[in-house]
Amino acid sequence: MAIECLESRCLLAGNVTVSVSASGDLRIKGDSAGNCVEITQFDTDADTFVDTTVVSGCVGDDDTTINGGPGPFVTGLIGRDLKIDLKGGDDSVFIGFDAIGPTTGVLVPRHLKVDTGAGMDFVLVFAKVGGNTTIKTGADADGVALAFSEFFGKVDVRTSDGDDFVIAFFSLFHRKFDLEMDGGENDMFMLAESIFEDSMDADGGRGASDIADISDSNTFLGSVELDNFETVIM
Repeated sequence: MAIECLESRCLLAGNVTVSVSASGDLRIKGDSAGNCVEITQFDTDADTFVDTTVVSGCVGDDDTTINGGPGPFVTGLIGRDLKIDLKGGDDSVFIGFDAIGPTTGVLVPRHLKVDTGAGMDFVLVFAKVGGNTTIKTGADADGVALAFSEFFGKVDVRTSDGDDFVIAFFSLFHRKFDLEMDGGENDMFMLAESIFEDSMDADGGRGASDIADISDSNTFLGSVELDNFETVIM
């Protein structure tokens, strides 16, 4: 972790360590400073098949380094899991998105695991995940968005203290979707244009003014359970 001075202020500049394990897992680890990371996949040889994964600092964010340098980290397709552990700080992770918007998405053959740690964090996912998806945020106000994605395994989202929001739109969930929003007085849960082939359970937690809005053209083929939301819009 380095210290950068901007005008009269000195800011902690975060570093992200990226590696590929022997089993094919893509591992991304942050530090206690704020990190902003983009994970995208591309076709580099014009054969219409995606063949390359790129991990970089967010466009316009010069504070996040990749393995101690400007990056990016470039490798082949993800072989197994995508594991992201960003530690503390105000972090953002964009999976399948860059500065322009959604890309081709990211293919994760097995499990997707994201842990942002404490801080004001944001997680945006555009992916096809073959296994289970686990997203965990720490204390402070956080946001999680699942967009244009397909999840073949169970999806488990956990937020902690702070006014958080979780949204899923234009996504397909083949197995159970489970959400727990713990703490925060103004949590927001929203679904739009998504399909749930299994059960969907959401718990607003201990907050007093939590809102769940699942009214916008969703399809539920399994049971739906909404607990501890002061306002429910269906």
